[in-house]
Amino acid sequence: GVFSVSWRTTAGAESVLGEMVVRKDGLKYIRYDVDGIEEQLLDIITDPGETKDYATDPHYRERLLAMRESFEREWFPGQ
Repeated sequence: GVFSVSWRTTAGAESVLGEMVVRKDGLKYIRYDVDGIEEQLLDIITDPGETKDYATDPHYRERLLAMRESFEREWFPGQ
């Protein structure tokens, strides 16, 4: 209808060490800018303690690319 709303499925946040995007399905993408760009991909549903980084896991490759795109296009362009 006229008042239909398209809700976001991601949220962005900044900290002293870097920026992050969290997605509705529990993925958390973090980009640090310490010595060049470093990134992490966490899955807070399957790993609520955030002990495993999935950024290099081939099974998470497509999700990593989607989170990276959301980070760069929606939340932190130019970062």
